[in-house]
Amino acid sequence: MQRIYFNVWNRVKQTLYPFMKLNKVHPLYYTFQDYFNYEVDKKNILVIPHHIRIDIAGFNINDDVLTISYQDSDSITRQNFTKCHELGHILLHHSGRVFTDFHDDSLQEREANFYSAFLLMPDIVLLTKIFYQQMAFQEVEAALQVSGQALKTRLTDFLNFELDINRLSAKQIVEDYLTRKNKHIVGYFDQVKDYIISDYNEFEPSALDKFNHLINQSNFISDIDLPELADTQFTSLIKQCYPKFKIWGLYDKGQSISYAWNPKQVTEVEAKRHAKLLFNNKKMT
Repeated sequence: MQRIYFNVWNRVKQTLYPFMKLNKVHPLYYTFQDYFNYEVDKKNILVIPHHIRIDIAGFNINDDVLTISYQDSDSITRQNFTKCHELGHILLHHSGRVFTDFHDDSLQEREANFYSAFLLMPDIVLLTKIFYQQMAFQEVEAALQVSGQALKTRLTDFLNFELDINRLSAKQIVEDYLTRKNKHIVGYFDQVKDYIISDYNEFEPSALDKFNHLINQSNFISDIDLPELADTQFTSLIKQCYPKFKIWGLYDKGQSISYAWNPKQVTEVEAKRHAKLLFNNKKMT
């Protein structure tokens, strides 16, 4: 189980942490919704409620149209866990067309449960709320929009797998925290805070991610915004990964500016005019 835990956590943080930095989502104010919406939009996933009488909290259909469905009569915290669980099936590339969480303890369901827990409650966010903000259990539960059971399981797994505390002792530490006896859990977060922070700092957005983020915000960027845009190898990669965007450059007397634009939103003439203004300002400085 520990191996599954770390395998899934490594997958989650490789995309979640750069996303947080790129979109300026501070751990103080984090909820799963921003990243969930980002992945749903990027992959054109249809998210719909269902009302089924049998005990199925959620399912997804991995077909021509990716679909995540959740039980609309469940509590909001249960719906949140279900949505992230089903997203986990998709992003972890699980085989199969239909997934449910109906009493299934398979490897794929365990991985999806871990994925959901990590997306709802990342390490850096738990550290921020429990150690730095000194939040009570109930306050963390409310801030992250999770159930008490989900938070208890996440913290027990964290103590058990990341600090090698035996499961019985880990459960007791969490029960103490639940009853506002914070001393032990705060102490354990103190032991690993430097590791969690360095782990968070390790994952930076790639230049390609920065390019995609910036151009989707403004429809035009230059190497002033993203210096890597002046590199021919990088522009070749952009053309390969994002063929819908256009890239060009201006050169004069040993100086240059490279720029890119979204032709659906900005004409070539407008892009060139804007680039010339930036280029002239650049030459004057």
